[in-house]
Amino acid sequence: MGLGPQQSAAVIRKLGLECEAMIRADPYVLARGIAGIGFAIADRARAALEIAADDPRRARAGVLHALRLASEDGHTLLGRERLLEETRELFGESIPLDALESAITALVERNDLVLEDGRLWLPHLHHSESELARNFARLLALAPVRPLADARALALAEQR
Repeated sequence: MGLGPQQSAAVIRKLGLECEAMIRADPYVLARGIAGIGFAIADRARAALEIAADDPRRARAGVLHALRLASEDGHTLLGRERLLEETRELFGESIPLDALESAITALVERNDLVLEDGRLWLPHLHHSESELARNFARLLALAPVRPLADARALALAEQR
């Protein structure tokens, strides 16, 4: 599958001794939290296992990968159309649009994505943003917030 010794050891530590069967069942398990292994390596494992490029497992993993890449650029969510565009950029024409739509639906049903108001989130980011909003609303409800400085003090500070 093209893994080096350190990567192989990391896989065994994370997945256990049954890792070969797990990888054969879904090579994209490699891209789920194993240090030094991401979508590209998992995709190479898929090819080595002679799993078709349009396999639904690849579509699901690609959608998650596209959303993770967007999160690295500071996006906590993407609209469905934007996520489809980003995923299509990764795959080109190797996976049809309807397969990507099906992948999104399956990921939402499996709770691997959160769908809210037409926007898609990775679950941990949805939780973080929801809690942040809830805490912010609670703080605002406590009392008016006094400014730390007036406009004149801010202008003086900006000139320094």
